[in-house]
Amino acid sequence: GQYAVQFKLNENDTMRGIQLYFNPVTNATNQKIINLNVWNDSNGKPGRIVKTLAGVTPVYSENLNEFHTYWFDEPLVVEPTNFPGLRFYIGWSQTTLDNLNVGFDRYKDSHTKRFYNVDGTWQMSDSANYGSLMMRPIVGPENPLGIIKPLAAEHLTISPNPVSDG
Repeated sequence: GQYAVQFKLNENDTMRGIQLYFNPVTNATNQKIINLNVWNDSNGKPGRIVKTLAGVTPVYSENLNEFHTYWFDEPLVVEPTNFPGLRFYIGWSQTTLDNLNVGFDRYKDSHTKRFYNVDGTWQMSDSANYGSLMMRPIVGPENPLGIIKPLAAEHLTISPNPVSDG
């Protein structure tokens, strides 16, 4: 089966990875290998796979709602030639029947942007599944690898000092 979520950019950009939140499960029962995919658009549904991160094992966080980032080896340029209307889809494909416990945010409904494919045909997610998968693309300029710490202040004065007893 396959699952994909549609995104649309307002201008050309660079996709560098995908973030997902996998809900922790007892005894790590769904440590199944999946492929993370990026599809282009084909008449409002996922089209051709443009990028794949093959053989990914879901990473489950110890913290609630903490995304894990899956970085691409090479960035993917999202531009109109390969991505009509700057629409693309991110998601996964799997070869097992196991459920993946991906986080689900019930705050904002995106069922019209979610698609599944279990028989060779993409279908829109049912409106009864109100909410959004906790999955997002990482787009934009390269993230800094480190943060430069500011130099320590040579002399710091705070005034007025209202303390009278030390």
